Amino acid sequence: MDAEKSDNQMSELEQYNDTIRYFVQTQLTDEEGNLLRPKMSTIRIVSVYVLWLVPTIVTCVLLHFFSLSFLLSLMIVLFVIVLSTCLFAKRIVFSSVLLWQKYGPEPMRRSCVFQPSCSNYMILAVEKYGVIRGVKKGVQRIKRCVYPNHGIDYP
Repeated sequence: MDAEKSDNQMSELEQYNDTIRYFVQTQLTDEEGNLLRPKMSTIRIVSVYVLWLVPTIVTCVLLHFFSLSFLLSLMIVLFVIVLSTCLFAKRIVFSSVLLWQKYGPEPMRRSCVFQPSCSNYMILAVEKYGVIRGVKKGVQRIKRCVYPNHGIDYP
């Protein structure tokens, strides 16, 4: 039983390490120097934002049919927004990074002075530290991404 459990834990650890290795080894350009863009459909990326907003819209529509006070309705809507944000936070961050990688201006994407790139660093930091701390580390890294600084920097 313990051997199966340790094998299962090892496979989870290997999957996590494979994910990190993929993002760390991903280069900005291919052999010819062309900027690489993620091969993910825009509809799939945008669907995360739609799924994030649907509970709020449904709540607003339902509250319209009930005659509740404005303050109570506002509190319910804010609660639904916070709850859906907590549930979709990681997906929202990853989708935002993928949108940047797919549609960000080429000169800005090529100007990163660190390895891995700042967008890949953001993904790694969120994977490693969680959404709040990972986004904070990612923003700090973007602030440091200017000429005097350079090199290899992992979260």
